[in-house]
Amino acid sequence: PYEKYKTEVLDRLDENERIGDNSFQVPPIYHDSPEMRKQLARVYNSLKLTDKKVGELLARLEKDHLRDSTIIFFYSDHGEGLPRGKTNGITFGYRCAFSIWFPPMYRHLSPWGEAGMVTDELIDFEDLAPTMISLANGTVPAYMKGRILIGPNRSKPVPFIELSSDRSDNGIDMIRSITDGRFMYSRNYMPFMPEERYINYMEISDIKKQIRNDQAAKKLNAFQKSLLAPREPEFLFDTETDPWEMVNLTARPECKTKLTQMRQRLDSAIMASRDVMFLPEYELAGVAKIFIPYDFRLSDTLYPLKDIYKVASLSGFRSKEITAKQIAFLRDKNKIVSYWAALGLRSQSYDVLLPYKNKILSKINDDYLPVAVTTSAIAFDLFGDRKAEENLKKWLSDPNPYIALMTVNYLIYVKNKFPFADLIKQKNNGDANYMVKWAYDDFLFSLTR
Repeated sequence: PYEKYKTEVLDRLDENERIGDNSFQVPPIYHDSPEMRKQLARVYNSLKLTDKKVGELLARLEKDHLRDSTIIFFYSDHGEGLPRGKTNGITFGYRCAFSIWFPPMYRHLSPWGEAGMVTDELIDFEDLAPTMISLANGTVPAYMKGRILIGPNRSKPVPFIELSSDRSDNGIDMIRSITDGRFMYSRNYMPFMPEERYINYMEISDIKKQIRNDQAAKKLNAFQKSLLAPREPEFLFDTETDPWEMVNLTARPECKTKLTQMRQRLDSAIMASRDVMFLPEYELAGVAKIFIPYDFRLSDTLYPLKDIYKVASLSGFRSKEITAKQIAFLRDKNKIVSYWAALGLRSQSYDVLLPYKNKILSKINDDYLPVAVTTSAIAFDLFGDRKAEENLKKWLSDPNPYIALMTVNYLIYVKNKFPFADLIKQKNNGDANYMVKWAYDDFLFSLTR
């Protein structure tokens, strides 16, 4: 709340330290207005207070005679905590502030030279533990995959790093990304949801409310509106020429070679890691009662990732040809393959799916709940099917929180929400799982937008 910000941030800054509402440029991904500037000034003043607090820590090290022997690692949480940042699978949502300061006695450990140097070397948080262990002359365990960044045992820099974004609090999603430091390639497996999807943690913030208000008042430009609409299945951004990631290069002929390279790198990384998140969360929770998922994923018998990914890799791409393939896979004997076929169909249009209406309806009572929930969401949203509506109402209060959460998240993005409004208002006053309740809140808020 703004009042809490005022007491905990602004009032702790001297008048001459404060950053005014008109002292910065508004990033072009946001609508420039006095109201938005008021919100963005909060970010800059919070950074200013952070600087001030770090200064106090440095002064304490100096007072305790430790600064001359302390290597300081300074870094932020994952991604920028602004709309389209944290929880979103692009550079703005992944990249963190990261600095290392070496006192003179340890300056020889720096591979980057003297103070003030900026490097484009790719660093991942998994690198921190091996680095610390190595600096302390310990043995880095074999299961740690990160690099050693500094010191005599420093690892070679890497040409790419892989990144991921899955559900954040109550907001489901699945994005896999790869970057070489300049180009960011992201694969959106659930692009029927926008970049600015509903996540209660974000929706309660004043800045997100401002964006929703600007949307309702038709104040957003074409790009800003696109952040609130379904996504493309893949992104390719050149962060050197396009730092705010506003120009998707996937359709540019001159970028075809880079796109192909990044796609292949990401596919290889997914298969090499045997990414277990290609199981729906409902399934993963069941697996975890019997197996350690880390071990489960290594078994090609239990987890035939090659077969699953063949269908999952189609999800989000929109065409008649892909739809036909997904419809065929919908009846696959492997329930996870069938789920990914259904999830892929969720991104297809009414016109493309209409010829397959009966085949979709035949799956709304499927024995495997993630298939039944997903096809019911499609059948209700596109065809207004009453049985699908009844199913969804039933699953809103399913005792398995992953089924209830899947259901309400689908309903947040259907065109006709009102058949579920009274039921969700009633459920929201009950004792549902906290993630489900937050999703209920988001659903009810979405009714006003």
